[in-house]
Amino acid sequence: MTVHDIPLRGCTPEPLMSYLKALGVSRLVSEQKDSNARCHWRDGEFWLRTSLDEQGLVDFFVNEYRPTPIVVPWSGGDFFNVDRKANTSQFRKTPTSSKVIESFLASRTPRL
Repeated sequence: MTVHDIPLRGCTPEPLMSYLKALGVSRLVSEQKDSNARCHWRDGEFWLRTSLDEQGLVDFFVNEYRPTPIVVPWSGGDFFNVDRKANTSQFRKTPTSSKVIESFLASRTPRL
């Protein structure tokens, strides 16, 4: 098996969100695609060591990646006021959080 070291230049140790993005990429790849994936920091850049090449990594996130479910256990109910029978449609303006979640619920896409 070929192993590729892929630099993820948009993932840096600072600011915190960029650092967390790097950890998220590592977790998703190792959980959903390559359980042998490893990562490290080198010269302020995040590197992913995986069986995927750069195009394979892009294809994974575009076509196969399954988002982590949204859970709100502390709300005691539906925190987002979601209509579970809503239909999907094109939005004319930026949708509210509840409309976005309603679109996910109405989707037949297994990734959502």
